[in-house]
Amino acid sequence: MLEYKNYIGGRFVDGTGAFAAIDPATGQPAAWVHEADVRLADRAVDEAHDIFDRAWGRIDSVERCGILYAVAAAIEDHSDALVAAEVTDTGQPSSHVTEFDIVHAAAQFRACADALATAISHVTPGRRPATYQIRKPLGVVGVFPSWRLPLLSLASGLAPVLAAGNTAVVKPAVDTPGTATLLAGIATEAGLPAGVYNVVHGFDTGAASERLSKHHRVRSILQEEGRRLRHRSASGTPERVTCVAIVCADADIAAAAGSIARSIAFKSGQSDASVDRVYIDRSVYDEMCSRLTEILDSQHAGADFGPLISRPHYEAVVHAFDRAATSGSKRITEHDPTDVPRDLRDGFWIRPTLWAADDLPRARAFQRIDGPTAILVPFDDERELNRRAFCGEGRLWTSIWTRAPERGHDLARTIDADTVWVDSWFVDHPYLAEPPGKTHDMYDAGDPATRMNSHTHLTRIFSLPPD
Repeated sequence: MLEYKNYIGGRFVDGTGAFAAIDPATGQPAAWVHEADVRLADRAVDEAHDIFDRAWGRIDSVERCGILYAVAAAIEDHSDALVAAEVTDTGQPSSHVTEFDIVHAAAQFRACADALATAISHVTPGRRPATYQIRKPLGVVGVFPSWRLPLLSLASGLAPVLAAGNTAVVKPAVDTPGTATLLAGIATEAGLPAGVYNVVHGFDTGAASERLSKHHRVRSILQEEGRRLRHRSASGTPERVTCVAIVCADADIAAAAGSIARSIAFKSGQSDASVDRVYIDRSVYDEMCSRLTEILDSQHAGADFGPLISRPHYEAVVHAFDRAATSGSKRITEHDPTDVPRDLRDGFWIRPTLWAADDLPRARAFQRIDGPTAILVPFDDERELNRRAFCGEGRLWTSIWTRAPERGHDLARTIDADTVWVDSWFVDHPYLAEPPGKTHDMYDAGDPATRMNSHTHLTRIFSLPPD
């Protein structure tokens, strides 16, 4: 069985106890995880603070860039080990992890290194007092990656933290300890100084989490919710993301159906990018429903979709399905997979499932289910769609399918969405800023330079010119 220890000061460290990490594909223990107590959490913070004070926060940015580039390359060089750990933790198909998570995790480190390489100070010239401002790292940052995208959420949080000159103590989600632990050793081998990146394991309400959240030397805490990075101190209920697809009458039905089917199954529906509503022009509704049903019915457990993350989550999704069935929505496909291999039948498997609603109001009443499922809804007028379907959403991501680019872009401009893809889905770029949330001032996303700067404090410096 695998064993994941804490990683402190460049060394793997035994915990004071251990717990089993469950492989969601089999429902069986896959790894023993060493749990950190308060003493080990303190030790990790002290190591991070010491190396920040002595070296990492002071080294030349050119040297720091070189190390970040080396970490990006090391992620690719050690992709087999990272993929194996991510698959064991999440049950997701290895091809999905290789082609998506590894690629984007490495890109995060490269993008932040590029941003650091081009960072400049702002200077006000002239005879007036010369004014310039510099950014200084905060110090020790606590990073709590998400179980939904363990490696990618870690990279998107860790890369800007380190690029800004901070050090980190990472507390992985209890269900997904693997890639954070492996990456710590990989990064050190790539040249990251010992103590810059530390890992402590434990339960979400355990001693290590509580200590890290309240430690006086931890200057900032980041916590992932879906793909969204927020400061832990943000108040209020996390803002919901709804990801929808719109299929116009002139869409390439085969291309749209293939992409939408992949998006429904993506990360077993546990990601914000997983489509959960599909609005289809009534003239092509029957054809689109038939294509989607055919594709999803042909998908195989393990190859095309993975399990849910845990038994409690599986039970919650099944309960939500039962609730949806009694609320007026029609189930088109069944959720029980029949092709799960014998050795995986104790896992938390749910087949991507389709539902149908007769009209837009009924679709809005369909509550998002945090699993691989979507509701299909016919519409007659695109203007009505925007007015009645999207009013009052929290954060909206939309994929529009049409053969006419002008129509797609016109529709994209009328929809009150944060992100719109035209004839595509989840085409992301590490250099492109993501819009801030509508209700949370502490939302911490953006282009690499913005994300890096959010982990610094700004100092303005004034100097009188010589006579």
